[in-house]
Amino acid sequence: MADLWPVQVAMLGVLALTMTGCGSDETLVQKVDDARKHLQLSENEEALGVLNAEDDSDVPAEYHYLKSITLYRLGRTEAAGSAIARSIEVAPDNAKYKGMELLLRLMAREKEAMDQLLQLNEKYAAVGAVAFFATYGFHAKANLLEKAEKPKAAEYHTTRSRQTLDTAMTLRDEIAEFHPDLFRLAMMQKRYEPAREILDGLLKLDPESPSLMMEKVKVLSLLKEGDEAAVIAKNLYEADGKQEDLAEFFAAVLSQTSGQKEHDVQFKELLRKFARNPQVNSKYAVYLARTARLAIAERHLEEAIAKQPSSEGKEALAFVAVTLPLEGKAADMAEERLRQYRPLLRDPLLVEYFEARILFLRKQYRESITRMLKIVEIARKQGPDSRVMATEALVWIRKILADKLIAQQMQKVMEATKGRQEKLEESFGIKPEDKAPGKKDPVVEKNRRKNAESQHRLKSAGIENGKAKACQPG
Repeated sequence: MADLWPVQVAMLGVLALTMTGCGSDETLVQKVDDARKHLQLSENEEALGVLNAEDDSDVPAEYHYLKSITLYRLGRTEAAGSAIARSIEVAPDNAKYKGMELLLRLMAREKEAMDQLLQLNEKYAAVGAVAFFATYGFHAKANLLEKAEKPKAAEYHTTRSRQTLDTAMTLRDEIAEFHPDLFRLAMMQKRYEPAREILDGLLKLDPESPSLMMEKVKVLSLLKEGDEAAVIAKNLYEADGKQEDLAEFFAAVLSQTSGQKEHDVQFKELLRKFARNPQVNSKYAVYLARTARLAIAERHLEEAIAKQPSSEGKEALAFVAVTLPLEGKAADMAEERLRQYRPLLRDPLLVEYFEARILFLRKQYRESITRMLKIVEIARKQGPDSRVMATEALVWIRKILADKLIAQQMQKVMEATKGRQEKLEESFGIKPEDKAPGKKDPVVEKNRRKNAESQHRLKSAGIENGKAKACQPG
């Protein structure tokens, strides 16, 4: 046993070199861990500083791999390709390194890399990094198939992209360096619960990070957990000396909370300090309208507009004053506010848009669609600056058409029901004049008379309520 001990030690040394590359020691391992944590927190310059501290000729493969990710994030794609090539030289059979190399080629628009990445995923589907890389591969394939007018195949690859992202999310503990990317993809796909879990892990590494806390607020708001989000937003606002930009952020979060007295008080405090800030005033109005206080919201906006020194601020608040009753489906109030604040709204297309929305609320579908189409046509002629308005008008045209279709279907149902009712009345011999106002329902009356006659016959036969009467003495 004593003779075998030096051999075992030598074998362990060879194994360590195979796994990590030449020159592996505790310092290098620590630097790899430090670089990965920096990448996890999107601290790319800091990660590069750690990785540049060593001579690249004598570092493990993982060192080059992390350096490749860092360089790519910093926009140095050629250097990133060289770094991952060094990783593959040290560990040619590592699927993660091959996947990173294919991802870089895919981002450089090499079509062959896309297919090779999907093939790699077939073989190493359970490797977290490969699953993450394949998410992009399937997405790129779906885009190509969509352009080739192959919708079914494109839909399949879009589904596969989501599935590989699911795998990467499940295995995210083994790819901490990609947590910022996973968070971004989760948010893009509206997968807010996994996004929150990733953020919670990042906040354990850096609990005081304002940027991470702001992202947490956004995720909580999207998860409809506005009250918890408001607590964090308040802490951020107070911790940074109650600056105006954070006051606006805090007000935006507060506007999505429940109508509690505490939130009313917090808004009042914000308004005392930033009385003329259009954002704070508009978000307070949104909060009031959301908590069933639309009339109070409109009065507040009227006062805020009167105090607003700039025409831009007045216009921003006037926009909210018309939008809130539209969202609350209060057509008369919206029309009144549009008439009141029309001089403040400088964009004629915006006025047309509001008028079209009011017509829609009044179920004047044809007129509303005509106005929206006019907006689209004018916006296209005006160029890119009016693209947002054109897009919004197109969205509303689809909504109006859908609502009109539902209304038409309901009308058909009502007409069909009415037809069946008339046929039923005819079968009972009921004439139209029998349905004059004030008269009882003839069908009900006829049924009532029949029941009364039946009860009379049963009573005459000695039966009441379906039971024979007991024989009486004599």
